[in-house]
Amino acid sequence: MLLTSFYKEGTDSGTRAEIHEIRNGYRVDYYTAGAFSKKEVFESKSIDFVQNVAENWLSGVKALNG
Repeated sequence: MLLTSFYKEGTDSGTRAEIHEIRNGYRVDYYTAGAFSKKEVFESKSIDFVQNVAENWLSGVKALNG
């Protein structure tokens, strides 16, 4: 279930991170220029932690590996 979406500020590129609630925690789906890039699953993490991950990626602090 989609909980929230975060969008990159100052751009209309469609770059966003979506946080989904899943059975064992949360999943972040990353989109670059509107196209799906990657997903990450976070089990046993708080929603605050997952939101920080999404925000860090959008601000350039976190890189997507793989």
